[in-house]
Amino acid sequence: MARILSIVFLLLGSAFVHAQNCIPDQNIKTPGFYPKIIEAAVVDVPYKQVLQIRVFEDTTVLVGGNPVVATIDSINVLDIKGLPANFYYTCSRKNCSFIPDSTGCSTMEGTATKGQAGDYPLSIEIEVFGKVFGTVSTSRLDTIDQFTMVVEDEASIGNIVSERGMLYPNPAINHMTLLSQNLVSEIEEVICYNQLGQPVDYQLVNGQLDFGENASGLYTVRILMKNGQHLSQKILIAD
Repeated sequence: MARILSIVFLLLGSAFVHAQNCIPDQNIKTPGFYPKIIEAAVVDVPYKQVLQIRVFEDTTVLVGGNPVVATIDSINVLDIKGLPANFYYTCSRKNCSFIPDSTGCSTMEGTATKGQAGDYPLSIEIEVFGKVFGTVSTSRLDTIDQFTMVVEDEASIGNIVSERGMLYPNPAINHMTLLSQNLVSEIEEVICYNQLGQPVDYQLVNGQLDFGENASGLYTVRILMKNGQHLSQKILIAD
């Protein structure tokens, strides 16, 4: 009886890891992982980041040294390496297997603890299954290094950011916003990203960020402080 119960608990545990804990967004039609930039985790605050996954329909593989188009049957997420301790991931599909004709999703969850603040580059290990010449099955391993999880410790940041946040006004006015004056002298580097996760140009003069007249939409501003801390905030720029 004890052996049977052990097997049952093992099966239940496996089902939990792959239980659906997110809702796939079928409005996404372009292959890739979304969003391009994941939210920062905060120490002692439960974290949950949903990744929408749309599989590409074909890819190029080498057969006998020659490039051949392979039609994709499915892509399996084998592991997400680099997550902080006590973090885990789940998938909307059994065995974390995703197919090209619909969007699937996965979540990364956990609660960061004291001493875990910092950057965590993530490696999503996948296995791609497909067919070449219409009938010949093939597979290959690949790694996606698109994401970095930032863990922030608000207690260590202290009062460096005012109650209004590090950027104000938000939404920006005339494509410009101000950095909190408490930050300006302690900034090592500023990087701005658009919604696709691509770095965008800006001008920083006397604590004022200017994104340019052609900027519009939601942007992410990440700041590296001279003491090694990372700050992140989203800013809305209206047309």
